[in-house]
Amino acid sequence: MSPPSVTVYTNHPFRAAHVGSLLRPKPLYKKRQELEAGKCDGLSLKDVENEAIKHVLKLQQNVGIKLVTDGELRRGYFFDGVFEKLEGMTYVPNRTLFSTSSLYPNTQGLLYSLGPISAFKGKVRRTQPFYVDDFKFLKSLVAPEV
Repeated sequence: MSPPSVTVYTNHPFRAAHVGSLLRPKPLYKKRQELEAGKCDGLSLKDVENEAIKHVLKLQQNVGIKLVTDGELRRGYFFDGVFEKLEGMTYVPNRTLFSTSSLYPNTQGLLYSLGPISAFKGKVRRTQPFYVDDFKFLKSLVAPEV
């Protein structure tokens, strides 16, 4: 997958940066499906994630974006991996419609969304850093500016 040829303008009358998720390339999307189906392991997923991150990095660099992102390609949601690093949270994997009403009093909207959630169980405190390994990987791919 070579990126398209693009003319890079360096004297913009504006600044541009991207924050947040980028679309997952098809090979990454397919590998995640394989992982969920038990057809591969996390190590082979990581190899595909690494290649996808290199690809989106090159896309950003080719259009002149200096403040780059990994596109959150290692995450399913932008907050994946956050709650697990917080004290005072509990994971509720198989939530039923009304099972968490005591965890979220006066929040009727949450009663209607099913699925796993993280819920408060006490005072919240960060116990581990977020996304440090992801940052180190991306940093290793970018030459330092002089």
